[in-house]
Amino acid sequence: MNTPTEMTLLIVGIVGATSLTSYVVGSRSLGLPTTDLSAALKKMLDCIGTILIFTVLNLAIGAAAILGVPPEGIVLKKGQLLSERHPAQSLSLAQLAADAAAKGDLLQV
Repeated sequence: MNTPTEMTLLIVGIVGATSLTSYVVGSRSLGLPTTDLSAALKKMLDCIGTILIFTVLNLAIGAAAILGVPPEGIVLKKGQLLSERHPAQSLSLAQLAADAAAKGDLLQV
């Protein structure tokens, strides 16, 4: 059975072989100038850099929003909050609200 390392090497090998084949066909068979390839490579690296910057910023902002912002909302029972800021909690909190309403424990704010 193939290990993850072997599969990774296989994928890298396939990508490398197809890239080299495309380069040879484009430069020799079609007569395309190879200087355009370096310009395209620079543009691609610029795009990858921009993607990485925005990904890191997005993750940092998301982590700060999840970890740094306390949940706010309306009080259901003493010590329990119905969060309006964290939609991931909405299902469990909706069930909590339904249970509290059924028991008559829902407080008016």
